[in-house]
Amino acid sequence: MAKSHPENTSTLAWSCTRAQLFEDCRRKYWYQYHLAPRGRAPDDPDEARLAYFLKGLSGPEAWAGSIVHKVIERTLSEWRRSRAFTREEGLRLGFDILAREYQNSRAHCAGPEDEGAALVLEPHYFRGPDALTETYRDKVSYIVSGALRNFYEAPILDTIRRVGPKRWLEPERIAAAHLPGDDESGSILVYVRPDFVFWEEEQLRIIDWKTGDWKSHAPDRAKEEVQVLCYALYAQEKWGVPLEQTVPAIVRLYPEYQLESHAYDPHRTEVVRQYIRESHGNMVSLLPDPGLDWAPRENFPETEDVARCRWCVFRQQCPGGARVTE
Repeated sequence: MAKSHPENTSTLAWSCTRAQLFEDCRRKYWYQYHLAPRGRAPDDPDEARLAYFLKGLSGPEAWAGSIVHKVIERTLSEWRRSRAFTREEGLRLGFDILAREYQNSRAHCAGPEDEGAALVLEPHYFRGPDALTETYRDKVSYIVSGALRNFYEAPILDTIRRVGPKRWLEPERIAAAHLPGDDESGSILVYVRPDFVFWEEEQLRIIDWKTGDWKSHAPDRAKEEVQVLCYALYAQEKWGVPLEQTVPAIVRLYPEYQLESHAYDPHRTEVVRQYIRESHGNMVSLLPDPGLDWAPRENFPETEDVARCRWCVFRQQCPGGARVTE
């Protein structure tokens, strides 16, 4: 039986992405999580609307990853309905999405006043509709095709198909778990985004598909450990599955297939829990009112690492962008 949600939950939610951004640059965090959410409507302040638009810009790695995830989601959705969906169909779908989103980004990259695009590529907005070279597009296409080929040939896919759709579980679109806080605070709402969940015998397997870093940097395994524990916490709360019965795994699809499972470790689990509490506490400490997820800009200083400012999507608004120009 799944656990009920605690009533005394902190207003400020936590996620791995939010924590990473908070550590990288407090000012960028403020733009993304404090200013941008106040710019969704046409009559909202111009500064907030611009931040909301900039937050949605996509770089090459994120773009390639989103295409791969869309194709994987479509593939598994078809298989769930007992419909055939082949590798060739998946590759064709990936190339179609890439071409369509590329053209859509070129046509709708003016800024917040242009409401026509679901995705705008960062180079299109900052350097114009002709900013992306043919080599750039070929590189993204190469990443997408390589990741998808590795997905369709992945050994874990044989297991997924063997256990069958009746053993597949479907996470919520907006999934979250509650982590008990310290003695002085309520529980912490932890947002998660597991990609795929299924039962294999008596173990609950949770999969996170990763396209990989196309610059061949080593994966951040400490960050991944936090991520997969959050998946296990979610499974415990939603489906009542004990942590020791859950096996989350990172599946890297590019440049080559790798599966890294994370078995339950009580000590590491407590270390990660404490990290989340401390990270959340640091965020809350910058709020004038802990009951409201809002704080003024001056509470969030710019990073001292100017190199981060060069590629920040908020460089148009933030003084850090001017530092790069200087």
